[in-house]
Formats: sequence, C-alpha cells, structure tokens
Amino acid sequence: NDKNQKEIYRLAGRKPLITICHLMVGPIISQVTGALYGIINSIWISKKIGEKGLSAISTEITLEGIGRAFGYFLMIAGSTKISQLFGRKKFEEATQVACDLLRCTIICGIIVPVCILPSHKALCKWYGASSETTKLGFQYITPLCACSVMTCINLCCQGFLQAEGRTMLIGLIDLISLIVACFGICPLLLFGLNCGICSASVSTVCADAIPGIVLTVLYFKGKFGIKPKGRQLLKGFSKNTWPALIVGLSQLISNLSGCIPGIPIRNLIGRSCADSEEYDQAMAGFNVQNRVYLVSTCICIAVTTGFIPPASYAHASNNDRRFLRLSFHAAWINFAWCILVTIFAFSIPKQISLIFGHGDEFLHYAIPMLKNSNYTCFLRWVQFNSQAMLQALQRGWQAMVV
Repeated sequence: NDKNQKEIYRLAGRKPLITICHLMVGPIISQVTGALYGIINSIWISKKIGEKGLSAISTEITLEGIGRAFGYFLMIAGSTKISQLFGRKKFEEATQVACDLLRCTIICGIIVPVCILPSHKALCKWYGASSETTKLGFQYITPLCACSVMTCINLCCQGFLQAEGRTMLIGLIDLISLIVACFGICPLLLFGLNCGICSASVSTVCADAIPGIVLTVLYFKGKFGIKPKGRQLLKGFSKNTWPALIVGLSQLISNLSGCIPGIPIRNLIGRSCADSEEYDQAMAGFNVQNRVYLVSTCICIAVTTGFIPPASYAHASNNDRRFLRLSFHAAWINFAWCILVTIFAFSIPKQISLIFGHGDEFLHYAIPMLKNSNYTCFLRWVQFNSQAMLQALQRGWQAMVV
C-alpha cells in the first residue's frame, strides 16, 4: 500500500550518504537529549543537594544503565527485524513481531527491579559509600526500577519507528520530553515541592511513560506503517521473533558490557579513598567522566541507529553494494566525531568539569578522570559500527561476541 511504499522510500529511495544523514538526525536529537537528561538533572541536584547528591547519582549510573539496557535490547530487536521484513515485503509478519516484542516489555520490566533493588545496599557498602549516600542513591534508583516497563515500552516503540524510517519523529518526541521533564517536572518537584533526589528519576520516568503510552495507542489505532491488532497479543509468538530477540540480545550484551565494569571500578575508587567524605568528592568527579562519556557515545549510537534500518533493508534486498556504501559513510562520520571529542577532552577539561561542580577538591578528581578516560576515544566508533553492521546482517551471535 501507499504507506508501505513511503517506508520503503525512506529506507532505500535515496543515495546512501543522504539516507544516513536523513535517518540519523532524529536519533542524534534523541541521543543528545538522553545524555542531557543526566547532565541537567546533575546540575539541579548539585544546586539543591550538593556533592553528596552528585556522589549518589554517580554511584547509581551503572545500575541505571543496566535498567535501560533492556529497553535498548527491545529497540534493536524491533528496528532490525521489522525493517528486514519490509525488505522481504512481509508486512503482516512485521505486525506480529511488534506485538510479541511489546509482550516482552512486561518480562523485562519485572527482571530489572528484581535484579537491582535487592542487591543495592550490599553494592553501595562494597563501594565504600556512606549510609547517607546509599540512602540517597536508593531514593534515586527506586522509581527507575519500579517503572522500568515504561522505559521498555517507550524504547520498543521507538524501535518500530526506526524500522519505518521515522527517526525524526523520535527526535521530536524526545526533545519535547526533555524540555517538559528537565525544565518543568524536575525543578518543580525538587525546588517547589522539596521531594528530594527522587525528583530527577521521577521526571525521567514521566519522560518515558507518556510518549511510550501514546505511541502504543497510536500503533494499535493504525496511525503508522505497522498496524498491530489487539488480538495478536493473544496469539503465539511469530517464528521471526526469536531471531529478532537474538539480534537484540547482542545490544543487551553491548550495553551491559559498558555498565558492569563500572561496578568493580566504583569499588576500586572507594578502596582508594581515606573516608566516606573523600569518596563523595571522588564520585562527584567521576560523574563528570560518566556524563561526558555518554555525550561522546550518543552520536556514535545515533549514527548507527540511523544506519541499521536501511542497511537491514539493503541486505534483505540482496543489495550488497548499497550495504557497503552505507557502512562506509556511517564509519567516517563516527570517526570524525570521536576525534572531535578527544580534542575537547584534552584541551578544555577544566571548563567541562566546571559545568557539573566547583571547588579545588572536586576539580582535583574530575580533570584527571576526564582526561584519562579519553585517551582511546578516537577508537570508540569501532565497537559501535562493527556491531551495527553485524546486527544489520542479522548476525546476532557474532554481534554479541563484539
């Protein structure tokens, strides 16, 4: 039908570089706004609660990332498989895969709090965090874990939009969510109602829940290219869902491999500090490195997000020349970005650090951590691009190894 032809044009109707540039704009807006959530919320927390608040957030970033990893797992599963099914003209199969993945959001939404919350106190004690920092951290992470299913639904629906080439819509949704959450809900709860550190996480939950629910309703009302029906939620899983989950699992492994090393790293930071007060200063400095890292990777993720749907379509259509040209353009764009981040990290580390905090003791930790973490930044694109190429080829197991 006409709508499916529009999706096909967005994925395969333009030259490779134009396709990448067009499809990466929305994900860039989305990824940058995602990185800005943490930055802006850190600034609010710093002003209201101080270094202990920054220390608590920095302590929880790893656990927060683990929770969101399940949402990105479903996003990539949807965007790769549905765009591939479009390439094979199997539009009805795509709707059943979408319904299956939405059912999986409930499972993922249960796994996250069950795994994270019971182990929280023991982890913070292992890090060397004070009881006050541990308490603040628990207040911050609880809403994110409790409402994890909302995060999964939102990111899953974004994966469907990516598969259709509607990446600009994703960027606009995330930009509006950022403005409402970070400049409306968070300061209102934090300064107006004195709700404490959980204000930052509650605002993030709202930013996920509202667009996630709206997109789900619109999909089932047939407003997009994929038109799932309510009865499909009661059917057995499609034979295409399992391969989609395998490809998505590679993204889950990728996100976890970026988060889990942060657990022993925090323990080493805690062991190197003389007391809990020094731990708070060190973790506040470490927060700078964490936030800048997210900014540096967000463009890489955005470019590969724009690359995967047209590359999956090209592969499914047996157009290997187009696949390779798409891969080349995605690679040089990400390489150029990583070079730029490396230059900034080494030329103005103090100015970047001062965005997040102040004081000589804070800078004593923030500046060297920021510089040390970016010595190999110019190579950061390799992981993202090689994995995205394998995902687009539906080689989930190989992507998992990467």
